[in-house]
Amino acid sequence: MRRYSLPHPYLLSFFSRDFYRDVGQNWRGLSFVHLLLLLAIAWVPATLKIHGGLAALSGERAEKVVSQIPSIVVNRGEVSVEGPQPVYIKEPDSGKVLAIIDTTGQVTSLGKSGAFLLITKGQAIFRKSDSETRVYDLAKVDHLQVDKETISRWLAACRRWAAVVLYPILVLCSYIYRVLQVLVYACLGIAIAGAVRVPIGFGGLVSLAVMAVTPVIILGRVLELLHSQPPFAWLLAFGIAMLYLGFGIKASAGGDPPPVPGAGSAA
Repeated sequence: MRRYSLPHPYLLSFFSRDFYRDVGQNWRGLSFVHLLLLLAIAWVPATLKIHGGLAALSGERAEKVVSQIPSIVVNRGEVSVEGPQPVYIKEPDSGKVLAIIDTTGQVTSLGKSGAFLLITKGQAIFRKSDSETRVYDLAKVDHLQVDKETISRWLAACRRWAAVVLYPILVLCSYIYRVLQVLVYACLGIAIAGAVRVPIGFGGLVSLAVMAVTPVIILGRVLELLHSQPPFAWLLAFGIAMLYLGFGIKASAGGDPPPVPGAGSAA
């Protein structure tokens, strides 16, 4: 009989031997429910941060950037621009060049301009990093028209809907990733269980692996909120998860844990 329920992993996964024993023996499918709820909670701060960042797009600085964008038409892969060229889109305060638009051939590369985008007569060139750029041929674009009003509408739509759309996608993608991760960890747990001579099935190992990554996920979100990232974070996270997995496997060697008042009915 299961002794602990869904509220318990957020604290007990950090230290409780009895909790890990109960998970290894009785949780099975419930561990995946916990994982989904944990990730749904964990992504709330990041989504709010994204929403705040998008809200900043409505500020005066954004409007000053948008006001510099000319009317651009792509017709059968060929770009035409209204007004004199080259057009340099600049950051309002610093004057840093953000983008260049030139269909005359005067500017053919991003070079040392510092801009992240160059639109030529037939290409869009993006600066991915200081040492890497991506070139996209516009030949397949049959027709596209972009101007200040269009971009303003795009920004408004992003401010309104992006966070709402992104949240379930982020939760789902991270859930799939974590499920695959715990399956791999459970396979590693087979070796650990054999080494310490603890008889435990694969289902129990999977449940223990979910709880082993729970402190890692919680600590990771806390560090993100504190804007702190330790070196080799992924390796540290793996090491912590393996320690908790080993701890849980050893805990599973004992008998049933003592009952927790009220937990059985909550389960």
